[in-house]
Amino acid sequence: MKFTRFAPIVLAATLLVGCAATPPATESASPSSAPSSATADAGITSSSKVKTLDEALEFAATIGPDMSSAKYEVVNTSSKLIVLSADAVSPEVYAEIVPALETIVADAKASTTRDELVTQIEALEAVVATIEAARA
Repeated sequence: MKFTRFAPIVLAATLLVGCAATPPATESASPSSAPSSATADAGITSSSKVKTLDEALEFAATIGPDMSSAKYEVVNTSSKLIVLSADAVSPEVYAEIVPALETIVADAKASTTRDELVTQIEALEAVVATIEAARA
């Protein structure tokens, strides 16, 4: 019975002594002050990191059916292209690509086979080509 009251006190004292004995971090152990360009150098690896139309177009070209998250990437990139291309292309081109992108999103969500996913990736690549041609 006395041990159960005594054990928490011993543990707390041990932790305090351990913390006090630990030396403070040196400058070499602190985070680097260099800008975090590692993700920029490696390129965008997920559509969730896409912020601009150029990034969306660039990332769309990297989506392949063998990616573990290809279905998600097709759906997310297509959805982002709908939003990001609104101000970048003419209203006529936008009216052409939005239905195509909405169809890609719906079909990609419903796809169950690799062949269906490949078809959606190819459709996305065609829309990307249309956007790039309209911006040129």
